[in-house]
Amino acid sequence: MRFYPSSKICGDCGWINQELKLSDREWTGNSCGAIHDRDINSSKKMIKESFKI
Repeated sequence: MRFYPSSKICGDCGWINQELKLSDREWTGNSCGAIHDRDINSSKKMIKESFKI
């Protein structure tokens, strides 16, 4: 799989959190206000991306 910034992309609105650091375990989507656990959000994004053609 090519590089995909899954932990930086909001699973609700698609906003990319360029300021996210490895030490940040939870973050809030800038556009929608959704609160994300870094690992869970990343897993959901990777699953969605893997089904794209």
